[in-house]
Amino acid sequence: MTQKYHVHIGTYLRSHEGDPAIKASLVILAPRTLSNTSLQNFLPKLKKRLLQRILKSPDHPSAREEYDTNTIIIKDDRMYRHNIARFNYTTYDVRRAQDVVNPRTSHCNVMVLSSDNDVGHEGHRFSYGKVLGVYHVNVIYVGIGMVDFTPFRVEFLWVRWYEPMEQVSSWDTSTLDRLRFPPMNDESSFDFIDPEDILRGCHIIPAFARGKRHHDGSGVSACAGDKEDWREYYVNR
Repeated sequence: MTQKYHVHIGTYLRSHEGDPAIKASLVILAPRTLSNTSLQNFLPKLKKRLLQRILKSPDHPSAREEYDTNTIIIKDDRMYRHNIARFNYTTYDVRRAQDVVNPRTSHCNVMVLSSDNDVGHEGHRFSYGKVLGVYHVNVIYVGIGMVDFTPFRVEFLWVRWYEPMEQVSSWDTSTLDRLRFPPMNDESSFDFIDPEDILRGCHIIPAFARGKRHHDGSGVSACAGDKEDWREYYVNR
């Protein structure tokens, strides 16, 4: 994989300061005060996901007791951008096929298995996300069980999650799953996922009859590209 297109993380965060995609809104309780503030959570969340990848890596068996994200060093503070990601999957007739995901086109949606911890996903076997970027970083681990300072490559996708509507579709009712984007200040609206967790690309269709979320065509997040958001979406089967 090429390292031609690098992004300096600090510069990226400064250039997108205030963007909802890289920060979360927190309600802080203090004596006689109730304030709502926003903190940058892009880098802390990225390091948390990178540490989780190390915890399950067979190359670092003793790292399972490590919980400090400060043990993750991203070499040169750079992440490397890739234009596309390819995912192999097995078709219904047991043949091999491949999906190509490109964040800059309409082929930017992926699906993963829902976990038991997914809030509000009761009855939904899959979770769906819009890929905002395809990256890799070179990570140096300095925690428990470290061997040396040799960096190793970790690939990830930056995604904006869809959330399911209350209705659960079925073949009996001849309906499609309905989705929408959660509020961007929600802590779980954006995340970093392992490409190995992707089942395949998927076809998400806007519910055109519901209209767009921003009638004036101006969104609030350049990173998320929300100016083109629709109020609801359908998952095409």
